[in-house]
Amino acid sequence: MIRIVFPLAMAAAAFFGIWSGGVSGQELAGPTLSCLIDVALSSGSGCLPDGPIAESLVTYTILGGVAAALLSVLGLIRFVGRLTSVAVLAAGAIGLGASGMAAIATFGAGTPPMEVWGVWATLAGAVMTVLAGILGVRGSSYD
Repeated sequence: MIRIVFPLAMAAAAFFGIWSGGVSGQELAGPTLSCLIDVALSSGSGCLPDGPIAESLVTYTILGGVAAALLSVLGLIRFVGRLTSVAVLAAGAIGLGASGMAAIATFGAGTPPMEVWGVWATLAGAVMTVLAGILGVRGSSYD
């Protein structure tokens, strides 16, 4: 159960939270998510995340968290559970990368830390997601 809840919480924090520059994750990931919802999976400039890698990682954090949670629903089957834990671990690592890069940029710019609360909420969710993935790979059942 934690392998479903933690990736979703991380994705929600990244989507609704405020990131560097005062923009929300919804603004950063909006074009890519609308392409996925419309099933327009083209590689055009309108669908792929553009901009710096830190902004693209926010989109990948949201997509990875949702994908890991959906795979973890299949992970309720005992054998498949350990395999989906790797996806949860990868989604948490992407979240750690996105929030880590944004935190470094926040400190470098001299921005007050609480103005970018989405970074810290995503960081907390990513740490919990990584821990849930590690516990799942290890075989612990804290569901």
